[in-house]
Amino acid sequence: MTDASNGGMSKLSIAKSALAVGGIAAFGVGIRIDSAAVRWAAIGFVAVAWFLRFAKRSD
Repeated sequence: MTDASNGGMSKLSIAKSALAVGGIAAFGVGIRIDSAAVRWAAIGFVAVAWFLRFAKRSD
């Protein structure tokens, strides 16, 4: 199910993309400020995005 207002992406795809991009950005910040807690949180975001890959789509 796609919607023309968001470029044809489903809400699930948008969530996966946002979590992945946010996680990668946070990981970069964690490296920059040398914070293990931020890096682990970023890894968690990317892991959630990866797990959402297996989520069922509602058609």
